[in-house]
Amino acid sequence: MRRYLPLAVLATTAVLGLTACSSSDNAPSGSNRPPASAAPTESVAGPTAEEATKALAAKIPTMKLTVVYDEDTDPNKRLGRPHQYVGKTAFADSRVDTAAANEAADGDTHSIDYGGTVETFATEAAATTWVKYVEDMSKALGGFVTPEYVYRNGATVVRVSSHLKPSDARDYETAVQQL
Repeated sequence: MRRYLPLAVLATTAVLGLTACSSSDNAPSGSNRPPASAAPTESVAGPTAEEATKALAAKIPTMKLTVVYDEDTDPNKRLGRPHQYVGKTAFADSRVDTAAANEAADGDTHSIDYGGTVETFATEAAATTWVKYVEDMSKALGGFVTPEYVYRNGATVVRVSSHLKPSDARDYETAVQQL
């Protein structure tokens, strides 16, 4: 993975550079930038990220909540910002290939590589927009990264490490649909 890191950084920079060119809140069709959705002051349409993570952990015994982010600790600095998630947690899953996760995470102990993340949005529309954005970014990076598993139920989005086997990831798919 490390030998592909410079290429992945270059590809990411190119994609992000292209998305930064638009000044409108409503990105044109085909853009990788999420279009405008719900204001962050709206209430969450469903469980909070912490509640959703705890509900998932009750169904998946290998999963453990590791951090509940706030606006100061969110590594992406999106929490609570316009059109972004209003809640975020990280979790670990003991079935993840730790050696692969260590190599991919570059020291970030709360990385999705070790398990995943739960992100909650003010509306289902905002969550749907986020899922499309994440999937479009994954496609844009092509073979530089292994795409994570992404599941949505209502305004809750769960992104799961690509270091889990598909059969293990299906546990999340089933549990997310029961939220």
